Amino acid sequence: MKINYYLIAGLLLFLNACKKDESTPTPSPVGGYLSGIYVANEGNFLSNNASVTFISDNGTVMEDPYFDVNGVSLGDVLLQFLPLDGKGYAVVNNSQKV
Repeated sequence: MKINYYLIAGLLLFLNACKKDESTPTPSPVGGYLSGIYVANEGNFLSNNASVTFISDNGTVMEDPYFDVNGVSLGDVLLQFLPLDGKGYAVVNNSQKV
């Protein structure tokens, strides 16, 4: 039986790339972002300036709560943002991360 070293090497690389990054702790939510309107600000292509604006029911505007909660920018081109079960899910184009 012939051993395919390329297949074994590819499998090892694939399995190594799938481990969880535990260097950054999961942040706890701050502020009252449960009841209001989210506005997805697309940003400019190749500028890494996409953001989300939150408008509460009483009219208070909070700029970029994603950055406030996570401490990092959202990414390059924001296509969609969906709040679901206390978390926010964003579809971002051209940011090379999931």
